Amino acid sequence: MAESTPKLDLRDIPDVRSLLPSPTIPTWVWIVAACLLIVALVFWKFRKKRSSTHSPTDLAYQEACAALQTATISSTSLIFRRYLAAVCGDSSIFETHEEFLARHDALDFIPEPFREEMNQFFDLLARSKYAPKSAPIDVIPIKNQARSLIDRIHTLATTMPPSLT
Repeated sequence: MAESTPKLDLRDIPDVRSLLPSPTIPTWVWIVAACLLIVALVFWKFRKKRSSTHSPTDLAYQEACAALQTATISSTSLIFRRYLAAVCGDSSIFETHEEFLARHDALDFIPEPFREEMNQFFDLLARSKYAPKSAPIDVIPIKNQARSLIDRIHTLATTMPPSLT
């Protein structure tokens, strides 16, 4: 009996690198990150565009016009003063109209004849607010004059460079 020796056929060790997890970030993570970045940029651009279309002067103008529709004589004065304070960047709401108009630096962008017209309007408001209550005062012409002045001031404020308003 002859013994046969087994033949030893040694093979090389197989390459296991394909079985190991990759140290790189998976592709799906990059796709999700790119989508989130695009959404964030679109949102930022939309928000920036939306906020830039409404300046504080425009917002004050819209608020004043809306408030004038239901205003009384007293509230017309306050609405007009609030609008002027927003446009001029001056907190002069509670000054008398003489004090406010005496400070010319607050209204530098308004031409002198128009300032005189505002002064007359403030006088009309003061007479109407503090007049004896025996006869009813028609508020509509006062509101119309306030709206006209606010429209003109808004036109001046939006056409002037921001450094002058």
